[in-house]
Amino acid sequence: MPNAEWMELGACRAANARLFFAPEEKEPRELRFERERQAKAVCADCVVKDECLAYALRNRERIGVWGGLTEVERGARF
Repeated sequence: MPNAEWMELGACRAANARLFFAPEEKEPRELRFERERQAKAVCADCVVKDECLAYALRNRERIGVWGGLTEVERGARF
């Protein structure tokens, strides 16, 4: 499925984008964990979770939660 198609189906489209990407300023650890937990909850039942993760890995996305994984979790797969 082309990127534009699966991206339109993502559960994240209805969520606050701030859940998936850290703010520019330093984020306290507890707030980061909570934000990432909420983002992962959105991803959990997403119908395009696998496509999203594959896209992030293929494009070496360095920031944000993609396909239910944080940048640190994805970094272990690079």
